[in-house]
Amino acid sequence: MNPQIEKLMKIISEAQEAINAIRVACPHEEYEVTQRAWAPGHYNILRICLSCNGTVKGATDAEIKEFIKKQDEEEPERRLTSFELESLIQTKRKPQ
Repeated sequence: MNPQIEKLMKIISEAQEAINAIRVACPHEEYEVTQRAWAPGHYNILRICLSCNGTVKGATDAEIKEFIKKQDEEEPERRLTSFELESLIQTKRKPQ
């Protein structure tokens, strides 16, 4: 492998380890409910820590509904169907 690539891969690996250590130690005192893509076009609604940017335990049904309500207010032309809403709630309940 190219030595520069190897060096950069090591730096990335060390940075990921440092980020993981910070997230493990973080108390996650403040969070926001937002969506993150886990694959192109596929999103989960999650709690994201405002300090470490890590994923906190899954959002509650009430938080999911509130998030979707806010999205509707911001983008009224895009509304989730009841099927999509239930699908998001069911996805949230699956063990991770």
